[in-house]
Amino acid sequence: MVSIRLNGMANAMVTGNDLYKSLGFSLSMKYQSNYYWQSFLINGIVPSVFTVDAALRYTFRDSRFYIKAGGTNLLNHYYYSILGGPQIGGFYYTTITCSL
Repeated sequence: MVSIRLNGMANAMVTGNDLYKSLGFSLSMKYQSNYYWQSFLINGIVPSVFTVDAALRYTFRDSRFYIKAGGTNLLNHYYYSILGGPQIGGFYYTTITCSL
């Protein structure tokens, strides 16, 4: 059994432009260990969190237009960054961009 303990934050990202014809991608993983939160309303431990973000990008032939689809927190595990604050879930998007 292997056990890894990280204190603080760790980020890893892999990207590829024109991986296959006009298709590109990005993949990002983020980890934040638990920490003590203190405010005038509430005190306590904020649990650790691990998230995965990814996106695919397709560039059209004239290379001025591209479409991108992706998401943050793809696993949709709800977490919060401060005690008493809102929970953060997955966010998914599609964009179409024209460069002038």
